[in-house]
Amino acid sequence: MSPHFQSFSFSDLMEASRRSRSLPEFIALCKKLAAHDAGNCRQCETFHIRIVEPNGGTENKKSEHDIIIHASRPLGPKERPAFENHLQELQSYIDQQVEWFDKLEQAKRLVYSDDVTMLFNSRFLKLALKQETDRYHRYKQPFSLLFIDLDNFKRINDEFGHLSGSKVLRQLGQFIKSHVRNIDLVFRYGGDEFVVILLGAVACEARKIADRLCEKIAQHEFNVGVGKTRTLTASIGIASLPEHAQDHLSLLKFADKSMYYSKESGKNQVTVFSHEIDCYEQNSQTESTS
Repeated sequence: MSPHFQSFSFSDLMEASRRSRSLPEFIALCKKLAAHDAGNCRQCETFHIRIVEPNGGTENKKSEHDIIIHASRPLGPKERPAFENHLQELQSYIDQQVEWFDKLEQAKRLVYSDDVTMLFNSRFLKLALKQETDRYHRYKQPFSLLFIDLDNFKRINDEFGHLSGSKVLRQLGQFIKSHVRNIDLVFRYGGDEFVVILLGAVACEARKIADRLCEKIAQHEFNVGVGKTRTLTASIGIASLPEHAQDHLSLLKFADKSMYYSKESGKNQVTVFSHEIDCYEQNSQTESTS
């Protein structure tokens, strides 16, 4: 009977790649697939398959993962070449899958990234909100939304041009990212509007983060080019799930309403959604149509 790889086969590997939604998940499944207690099989021969992760999660650094697999028994001199050939086929298949996952990630970045700020775009926001809402209903993990809009941003475009305006938006996007937690997600919603998903944060926690962010934006000098800087302020609205909404569409709508309330109340401030804000907007719409 010819030897085989302990706990490792083409069919299992293909199933692992089919089930995986990302390269890290594929690598984790490969490691799980190759797991074998060599201590109980002292005569097993070990072989290595190397997975090279293109960027390793960073821009200029590759990450390598050694997958150690075991033969079911010692190899004879005549069967070793065929066995090693099978190992090369496994390595080749893994290399092809890694290349495919890398291309898939690149495509996702293009589809879900904003061209100006390189943040996530509104298309990905809809997916992320749906996913986090589903996560709450399953695991009861709350989260909050910040809806951020720059005050009087049109003046930057009018005075310095749209290229300078885009430059300021890029700076603001990175500024927001640097002033929220690493686990939080930052999106450019459109124009001069940004959205932040604060994972695991209830409304009072989100208020502290938003207040600090609003203050820091007002203190920062943004480079508009030609050796000049300008200060800006932002109006921020907050809505939290499940405190204010039970679905992702209502959550986004309530955060947006809260942001507009900040604008109407004098700008450069933070507003947490409440029933009074909802009534205020309804009354404003009634007055404008009468």
